[in-house]
Amino acid sequence: ENFSNVKKDFKLIYFSSFADNESAVYHDICEKMMELEKKYELNIFEFRSRISSENEERWNSEKLNQLLGNEISKVEKIFLCGPQKFIDDIKVSVIEIGFPKEKIFLIRN
Repeated sequence: ENFSNVKKDFKLIYFSSFADNESAVYHDICEKMMELEKKYELNIFEFRSRISSENEERWNSEKLNQLLGNEISKVEKIFLCGPQKFIDDIKVSVIEIGFPKEKIFLIRN
């Protein structure tokens, strides 16, 4: 495991939203990434998950602004995937908090 090629200021923030824990995907990969981050003292990965069955607040512009705050100016790209409504809502929300729409990439099936 070699992390010497990772840019000094690189950070991956993974936001996910699922109806319930049973439908959540990629959590195992995220947990492994967090283990590696801790093992190598990297501070390059954040994992933020929302489970709607637990009545957690939706990802909207207010919530994203609260979570990202001044960090939004450091974000280089945003990749969105998921149900069309989720993609549309998050795209609008990140634009509302000042992120340039030309740096938002949509991943569709």
